[in-house]
Amino acid sequence: MAKNTPPFEWIVTIRGNLDFLFRDRPDVSEEEGGIPPRSYLKCCRRDNSFNNLLRKHLFFF
Repeated sequence: MAKNTPPFEWIVTIRGNLDFLFRDRPDVSEEEGGIPPRSYLKCCRRDNSFNNLLRKHLFFF
């Protein structure tokens, strides 16, 4: 979930493009069958430090 407009616009743009790219692929589905998503999308500010991004990455993986 985006906290402000620019990250939200990036998320919507990327999601729309992924939907378009994989529209004809039956093996690519939003149906996870109770399994948590295996990927995530993080829109980062340019001033985020490497350590901060690494901490967030380790949290999700």
